[in-house]
Amino acid sequence: MFVLPSMFFLPLVGVGSGQNTTLISLDQAIDLALAHNHSIKATRTLIFQNPAQDSRDISEYAYRRGAASLLDFLDAERSYRSLQLAYRQALTSYMTALEQLKEAVGTRNLP
Repeated sequence: MFVLPSMFFLPLVGVGSGQNTTLISLDQAIDLALAHNHSIKATRTLIFQNPAQDSRDISEYAYRRGAASLLDFLDAERSYRSLQLAYRQALTSYMTALEQLKEAVGTRNLP
């Protein structure tokens, strides 16, 4: 397996609460992209299995029929929305990591 030297660095903007600029190596950029890819796959699996959506649909049905409280329905809705948000955040992090990797390798094209 060919390993690139760690002399390639790229700026990582927006780390923490401020807009700090940090240098990370190419190896770190690859690891970051792979970690975010794994996070997306795990979240996507949860979304496609639809336990949160099924729970929300059942709670809505029960609420409309008077068998469940509004709080039960809203809690199921919140859980579903939280899962959707987690997926979108993981996707955003992955796309950012890919752009950082492209910048480190030198293949990033800016408009």
